[in-house]
Amino acid sequence: MGAFLRFLFLLCAVATSAFGQGPQVKDGHPYIDDKSLLGNENGFRRWTYTIKPVAAPPPIASRGATTKEARVVEQAKFLLASREAKAIVLMDGPSVIYAGLKEPATEKTLFASASMGKTVTALAVGQAICAGKIKLEDRAAALMPELEGKALGNATVRDLLRMASGAAEANTGPTKGSGYIFTAQEETDLRAGKFDIVHALSSDRLASAAHGTFSDYKPGEQFAYKATDPLTLGILLNRATGVSTAQWMQRMVFDQAGLAESGRLNTLCAASAGVFCSDGKQAVKTDAGVFLHLNDWMRFAWWVKRASKKSDCFGKFVNEAAHTQISTAKPGTKWGKNSVRGYGYLIWTDNPIAPDTFWAEGWGGQRIGWNYKNDRMVISFSNHEIWIPELYALYRDWMNAAD
Repeated sequence: MGAFLRFLFLLCAVATSAFGQGPQVKDGHPYIDDKSLLGNENGFRRWTYTIKPVAAPPPIASRGATTKEARVVEQAKFLLASREAKAIVLMDGPSVIYAGLKEPATEKTLFASASMGKTVTALAVGQAICAGKIKLEDRAAALMPELEGKALGNATVRDLLRMASGAAEANTGPTKGSGYIFTAQEETDLRAGKFDIVHALSSDRLASAAHGTFSDYKPGEQFAYKATDPLTLGILLNRATGVSTAQWMQRMVFDQAGLAESGRLNTLCAASAGVFCSDGKQAVKTDAGVFLHLNDWMRFAWWVKRASKKSDCFGKFVNEAAHTQISTAKPGTKWGKNSVRGYGYLIWTDNPIAPDTFWAEGWGGQRIGWNYKNDRMVISFSNHEIWIPELYALYRDWMNAAD
């Protein structure tokens, strides 16, 4: 296995599916089966929030490919047909130049974000910052007193956005660095709808400090990919905004992106005074679990790109989120030839195959790619991670295909 693929195996975003299933591995690489990837109305647990469409969604236009673009489109068609991909989209701003689907995926499919949902969480946090609800410098324990006196409680919002809380990695996934943190019993409780996410995050197993070679890691010191950090951000959003995280995401992310069809958002009700769901608040699975139709993933991608070009508070946040804020290397390690080298705010950066790009990434090959120089974007949904270096190369050629 090459260095790049080893890196993806260790660090790619992990999803909890709509069916409460943990991450899978196939032939040594991240894998997600069709049942988990391609959501349907009958497959969701009761603990879900229905994402509502807006009254007047922005149109998704299409146009024919130029001569230079046509060569890249043919390569996209080849990858869709020959790799474990279910959808590939090439966009130029609001225009779709190519959108391909492979059975059993259809236009009615709700495609799972996997850990691209983490990027959705970052954007929701950015909106809360710009609304004056929360600050990058706020300590987690200031809004979540259950973490007072614990290492996780000392992490700031900025630390959490950079996967640098300093809290224990507590990996329970199929490989070290997968980011998965739930035990088998917690998985059972999750599927039964009896899971208290606040209690889990404040446990010593998750909230204590990670151990370095000579001492404990401090907040902000070390990148460590794990679900703890975005899940904590989800609770902080609830506490800071005074509404459920699902409602905040609806208003400040999905409404802003202009979704045209109903989607789903995996939620877990938070306990209050020992009574499950008594306060009506929803603790969202903010590490994964967004399900949208393909056209709405396109709208989301174009909204992020539009926001990144603005000079207002949110535009500045998106720009900061899309640039490297921390190195993804462990101390003393060397870069692999094709290793992704940076992380922004729940966004991957410094991709050597496709320079000057930033990515929302999910387990098994879920990707949205943007770049800094033009409006060209790529979207993919996939079962298997093994072919994703080819997707990065496809996007490199796509963003350079302007006449």
